[in-house]
Amino acid sequence: MSHITRERGIPEAISEAFKNHRGLVWLIGGHEHINSEKIFQLQKTKLIEHGITTGTFDMWGGPERPGYWVYCLQNGKVAGRVYRKLETGYRLEAQPDLSKAEKVHLPFDHIENIVWKRFAGAEDEGKYLIHLKGGICHNWWSYVKELTYRLPLNETGNSCTKIAMLCEYNKMDQIYNKGQYYLSTDQQNWREIKLENNEFETFSFVIPQDLLQSEYLYFKFTPFGETHVGGFALLK
Repeated sequence: MSHITRERGIPEAISEAFKNHRGLVWLIGGHEHINSEKIFQLQKTKLIEHGITTGTFDMWGGPERPGYWVYCLQNGKVAGRVYRKLETGYRLEAQPDLSKAEKVHLPFDHIENIVWKRFAGAEDEGKYLIHLKGGICHNWWSYVKELTYRLPLNETGNSCTKIAMLCEYNKMDQIYNKGQYYLSTDQQNWREIKLENNEFETFSFVIPQDLLQSEYLYFKFTPFGETHVGGFALLK
């Protein structure tokens, strides 16, 4: 639920599936290998997303590795949680603070004046996705080292002035560093542009004035760390 770029269909699907549900919902997952907890407000109830850490010495997982969780159930409800860190023993975990529930965010849902958008997918190859050094995970580009994407300004009537990229970047302290974001009209001459804003995994850029009337813009992204990209949008 907390991923906007990756697994982007899950927040919408779960929100719809539980829209009339009134009992508390728990969503437990272990793939991230970290302890994490977020609370989301659904239409008529709240959802607790609990990420659990790894139980093996041989995997990554942060300072609480290795360890595992014990969930205590009573009358069909989670009555308590205990964490067992293998080296130091047990601790009782407090119940989630439901007052901290946040809105479920969907891709680009906080962006206004979107004229064109395209989510990642294998069918983009050759038409929008020009070059990718990374992997395709059905609906996002994973572990991106280099990506070039064609943005069709002509399909918007050349009315757009901004670019938005759906991006999950694991080194957030480096997102404003130089040497990552470029534009070109011919894939030969590249101009570096700067990141203007990042909010809810949406990176925003201003298109230089002299490029606004181009038929296509080629956006090249060369991130510094583990990065996932889920799509692009053009904004007025």
